[in-house]
Amino acid sequence: MSQFPPYIAPTKNNKKVFPALNHVNILSDLRTQLINFILRGNETALFSLSTFYESHYVAEKDKDQYTNTVVKELQAMGWKCKVIGNNKNLLISSV
Repeated sequence: MSQFPPYIAPTKNNKKVFPALNHVNILSDLRTQLINFILRGNETALFSLSTFYESHYVAEKDKDQYTNTVVKELQAMGWKCKVIGNNKNLLISSV
């Protein structure tokens, strides 16, 4: 990114969409981190959802929504997923 995008200017109209933009940004970051995790061949390791959610200041009430979204998307691609420890870790496997 070479400069800040105009949609973060503190205008009244922009501020109305900040929560929706934040949701899209968090989901995008989660997908990116999961892609990197998968590409490293970590099929026996756990992806730490809790670390991700803490670093992105995700509210407790929103965690299930993000987790369910990425799990459904990965499963649709053929990955087997298991959420472990009350939304704390994610196991992703091809077998």
